[in-house]
Amino acid sequence: MKIKNRDIAKAAGVSVATVDRVLNERPGVHERTAALVKAVMEQMVAERIALPNQGVRASTKPRAPAAAEVVLDVVLPTGTNVFMEMLAEAFAHQASLRIAEPIRARIHRTDVFAPRNLAAELARIGESSSGVIVVGLDHPVTREAIKALDRRGIPTVTLVTDITSCPRIGYVGVDNRAAGRTAALLMGRLLHRPEGKIALIAGSRSFRGHEEREMGFRAVVGEEFPGLEIVGLREGHDEDVENVKLMHDFVASVPDLVGVYSIGAGNRGIGQVLEEQGIAGRLVFIGHELTSETRALLLHGVMDVAIVQDPEQEAAAAISLLLARLHEEHLPVAHPIKIEVVLRENLP
Repeated sequence: MKIKNRDIAKAAGVSVATVDRVLNERPGVHERTAALVKAVMEQMVAERIALPNQGVRASTKPRAPAAAEVVLDVVLPTGTNVFMEMLAEAFAHQASLRIAEPIRARIHRTDVFAPRNLAAELARIGESSSGVIVVGLDHPVTREAIKALDRRGIPTVTLVTDITSCPRIGYVGVDNRAAGRTAALLMGRLLHRPEGKIALIAGSRSFRGHEEREMGFRAVVGEEFPGLEIVGLREGHDEDVENVKLMHDFVASVPDLVGVYSIGAGNRGIGQVLEEQGIAGRLVFIGHELTSETRALLLHGVMDVAIVQDPEQEAAAAISLLLARLHEEHLPVAHPIKIEVVLRENLP
């Protein structure tokens, strides 16, 4: 019986794309995740080979009853956001560390920029789910979908960006307003003369986290750097292709552009335009997350600063929060994930 990639992905708690990359030895998968996928595959192969040879002797010694499996459904965006792939791998890794209590992280990828698509994905989550961890827009349709999960007895944790006015048991992520304020302070300090115009590019203002980053950025610019003018925020849905178009428009229409703050993902698209136009290094470019793409941009002097959150820490915190609810323990006191500032010279 042929073992399919989707079977391996389901057993390992990773995406089918991750399994495909591991089996074809393509880059972009964390070493620990690759080891997990290979171990799961080897176990499945061994079980298939042993199956015809099982007989009375094999069944004479009963196995100890296994602990009940905790099934967590993690709903993440589709698209080119590399940080979301890092989160998927972090959940698989953190679940594999829980030896005493087996945990399976089922990864769902959907277009979270379309609230009805996200709501439909949440509605498809079955009764076997022990809890849901979701990245999504703060939108009425999304809130109603989380309320429906709560009525079914399935707790929800919001991740990276919060969703308010719904019965989620907690939010795991950085203080996004503080992240935006940090970006603005660094922008003003890095500019030789804090005068000129700043472009803002976000995934969507409907991401509460992106809205909070924008608010924090605008507040510090207004307080500390009156010579800087924000020329407006445009939404690229965290996609490289869309951000290429937006950055081309900014460069063509704003002659005194001195900086760009990328509030979400799609940094490779922004960096591509800066390099093509020969202005990389002349503009201050600040973005978020330390991915393979932002690392390359930092190393080549295209991006100046990455404001970073740790996906492993977030996955561990979200799992702990749901387990506390499932075991009817006191929920841990919520502490924002630590914000780190990474430059070329302190790359980990």
